[in-house]
Amino acid sequence: SVPEDKYRRIRLQNNISLEKAFPLKYIAELFQTSGFRSLNDNDSIIYQECSIERLPLARDTLINSKPIKIQLDKNLKIFQPTTERSSIPPIQLLP
Repeated sequence: SVPEDKYRRIRLQNNISLEKAFPLKYIAELFQTSGFRSLNDNDSIIYQECSIERLPLARDTLINSKPIKIQLDKNLKIFQPTTERSSIPPIQLLP
C-alpha cells in the first residue's frame, strides 16, 4: 500500500542518507543483498521484500563482523607440466 511504500523507500539525495549511509564502503551491495532495489527514476531505492527478517540480520552482520586478515602462504609450490597421468581417479570412480 502507499503508506507502507513511504517507509520502505530511501531517497538517494536525502541529506541523512548522504551523510551517514552512502559514504560507507559497500553500502550499495549491502542494500541490494538486504532486498532493496533501484527504482526507474534512479532517485531512490525501495525495499521490495515482503518480510523485514533480512534487515536485522544484515544490520547485525555489519555491526558484529570483523575484517578478514589476508594471510600469505609462504610455502610456495610451483608445479611443472607433466605428461604423466594423474593419480586422481576420474570423478565417476569416487565414492
